[in-house]
Amino acid sequence: MTTPQSTAQPPRLIDALRALPLRTFETLVKTARVKIDLNKRIDAPTQVARAIVNQSLARDPSSLGTAATELLYRVTAQGGVLVTTEVPPHSEPLVDNGLLFVRGIDNSYELWIPTPILLQLKPWLGEDVHGLRALFARTTQEAIAAIASHYLGHTAQAPYALSLEVAWAILGDPRTLAQHVNELPRSERMLLLAIERLGGEVDTLELLELEREPLRMRTAAGASASRRGLSYSLERRGLLFALPHGRHAVPTEVADIVAHEERAVRNAERRAAVVKLESHDELPRRARYATDPSTLLTACLIATREAQIDVRPDVGTPKALVTRLATRFGRTPEDTSLIVAVGRSLGLWDEALLRARAHELTIGNLGRLLFEAWRTGSFWDEARTDRELLRHQPEVRELSPLRALKRVLLAILEELGAERWLPFGILTTYVSSLNELQMVKHSLTRWATRIGARPGHDVTLDTTELVSRIVLETLPALGVIDVGRAESDDAPLVRLSGIGRLWLRGGHSSETSSLFTDEILRIGNDAHLAAVLGLAGCVEIGNVEGHLELHVSRHTVGHAIAAGADAQLIEKRIAAVAPLPNDLREALENAGRVLGTAHWVSACGFLWISDDNVRILLLDRRQTAELFLHPSPAGGLLVGEGVDRDKLVKRCRTAGVEIETSEGRVTARAKR
Repeated sequence: MTTPQSTAQPPRLIDALRALPLRTFETLVKTARVKIDLNKRIDAPTQVARAIVNQSLARDPSSLGTAATELLYRVTAQGGVLVTTEVPPHSEPLVDNGLLFVRGIDNSYELWIPTPILLQLKPWLGEDVHGLRALFARTTQEAIAAIASHYLGHTAQAPYALSLEVAWAILGDPRTLAQHVNELPRSERMLLLAIERLGGEVDTLELLELEREPLRMRTAAGASASRRGLSYSLERRGLLFALPHGRHAVPTEVADIVAHEERAVRNAERRAAVVKLESHDELPRRARYATDPSTLLTACLIATREAQIDVRPDVGTPKALVTRLATRFGRTPEDTSLIVAVGRSLGLWDEALLRARAHELTIGNLGRLLFEAWRTGSFWDEARTDRELLRHQPEVRELSPLRALKRVLLAILEELGAERWLPFGILTTYVSSLNELQMVKHSLTRWATRIGARPGHDVTLDTTELVSRIVLETLPALGVIDVGRAESDDAPLVRLSGIGRLWLRGGHSSETSSLFTDEILRIGNDAHLAAVLGLAGCVEIGNVEGHLELHVSRHTVGHAIAAGADAQLIEKRIAAVAPLPNDLREALENAGRVLGTAHWVSACGFLWISDDNVRILLLDRRQTAELFLHPSPAGGLLVGEGVDRDKLVKRCRTAGVEIETSEGRVTARAKR
């Protein structure tokens, strides 16, 4: 379980290595396979720090396992420092390779990632690609060297990532960054604001036009910005980043500071316009009320486990599986595909990740996590024809710039308040008049060109259609919006659902306990997801609307025991979710009671012998006794494993016993 993020700044990587105990330091050197040269002028911790920064794991830790990589991303998402009450599992390979450090604080533990590692990790699906940390990982080595040299006050030496700790101490702190940006000259602030108005990213020619730079330097790769203009001054401060293929991006943290006043004016204008929208309040003739998607997701996870279907982490969800789940639970394939895809972004289809986060994932907060994962843009993209990102090649999985549109739509719906139905046509008309929409259109066009997608075929650039997909398809499936039909012209009406308003305010669902009603187990919000999934194979999935109901009876438990499950283990798994009824507990106790024991022996056949004298004769002779197992049951002899039939016939014939076969039955009789 996590606690609030630590406010203390982690030490420098070299200082942390110097503070390690000797035995721990030697273990790190051995695990990271660092060769220390005593003849060098730099000390051993500095050599180890350089080796850690230069290793491939510092950029792509996937070879350490999915669970370890996910833990590293969790700490990265918290700014590089995470405080927990216990050391999470799967942290050992990260610690052994110097990617993660752990230190005790009172009754908790602080996990922190060294700054050079933090700024090298490649962005993952769901992270803001324009975030300051992600831009450090995406920019060129030349730009990193310039930033490090600027904040160090002298020329930085390779590896440059090791020299970024001073820069990150300023840029990574929100207060220091705000002060740094506010002290910029007005011309530089206006350039950053102009780039932000175009979606936060421009190419070199657009940058030169915004900068009004008369000098145009052209190379084989195209136009190049000079090193004397405003853009270069911002880039060496880390406030504007040069990206591959001639792109330049403003970090989201910097854009929030520069555009703060302009966004405040936009919000005021939107609130004034929302007052006009409030007059359009209609009652629907019929409505589809949103439900918490956590029940459908949990049911899909249980069904997938029961069928023992392997979902690979690097490819799209099989469409046959999505269609089967949609048919079973009475949902459309589109809604099911959305819930499965966003659920996969949380790592719920990976056993190792599920065990690592077993105490954090409960049924009550699962729906909110799904909504937050969609809002960050992970694994699902409404701008694409095939919206699950894992169905596309890795090189074109870049998310479309829809975050601004999502933010505007959610803000409008939230400001309309509760119990107010808004005609969808009026909503789209209003959204199309916003200034933010022009930014979205520009960003979408550039994004489609960059990934080589064909508008109208692979992607859609029509913002009206995008608003329709988000409001009428995605958000209802996520449980955020209720959709109705007007009485007059059957036009769509929309409003925020109760649970949607709760999630937007950052609230949590009220906790309810799991309970049994007859043979139905109703899953409460306080149940841990891992405990519920442990019931797969010994329950039958019932209702998935509103609350998840599982049928647990003598029949389902007996079927699980017949399949090889242990009765005591089933009892423990059910008890971890809800107290067992007396009749079910008695059934499990009776099923687990040992009434007797049996011994397994391997044999190749059984020889029927009706005459006990013949049986004794074969057991007394040394040539034949070694062919049989002793003791053998009455009525014959068990033939030992691997005994050839011809050998058996010949040995018995020498003892005066003839082997006969009739109707699949082998018998022995004494020769007369």
